[in-house]
Amino acid sequence: MKKPVRIILLDNAKKEYETLNEIVGMQSKAGKENSEEIQLLKSIKQKIELIKNNPFY
Repeated sequence: MKKPVRIILLDNAKKEYETLNEIVGMQSKAGKENSEEIQLLKSIKQKIELIKNNPFY
């Protein structure tokens, strides 16, 4: 059985991630489907999943 893995963003990383999330949310509402911010957030989420699946990544 795999142990659950939590990803914790600290200090500036947490603030910047939240800000990026807000920017992407506004862009999505405006109908944008592809921007640097959307690509960056997608990449960050992919890396988070990689780390959750393999904490030694």
